Amino acid sequence: LSQLGPGVVRGDAVTTAGHVRAGAHLIATSQASTRLMGGARKSGSHQTWTLEAGAILEVLGEPLVAHDDARHESTMSVRLTFGAIVLIGEIAAVPSAADVRIRTSVTRGERELFYDAFEAGAAAPQAVGTLAVVGLAPERVPALVEAFDCTADALGEGLRTGVGALPNGAFVRILP
Repeated sequence: LSQLGPGVVRGDAVTTAGHVRAGAHLIATSQASTRLMGGARKSGSHQTWTLEAGAILEVLGEPLVAHDDARHESTMSVRLTFGAIVLIGEIAAVPSAADVRIRTSVTRGERELFYDAFEAGAAAPQAVGTLAVVGLAPERVPALVEAFDCTADALGEGLRTGVGALPNGAFVRILP
């Protein structure tokens, strides 16, 4: 499934919703980066996903590249059934004059497994990369954290990284 691109213009509201059946594997991505154009009205992108047992979803978000006067809010909500796994990758480059907010939530039943929020603009130009894997069996988490640590170490100087363990997954945040 390829979504969005090549850009979002002021006032656009894009909604994506999907249901991944038991045992299925879906990759949702884009062909290229998505430019966030400016204007008086805020644009938005909203995703809602539901995964059945044994399903795998990879949401590899297109890099968001904001113009100076962009105002954009992106939300993603993923509901997992036991045994389902989601991999989420998000990248954004935002100048200081823009207002960009990205929120991601992964739940299983009433329990929140992962929440990430990124708000850029107002302070300073920012770029961010986040990769999260949620829904793993707890015994698989240490190996994933170790892999993320090794990847963070391999990125070299000039980048700051933070790796975190979740009860059923792990995430890494990369900042310049």
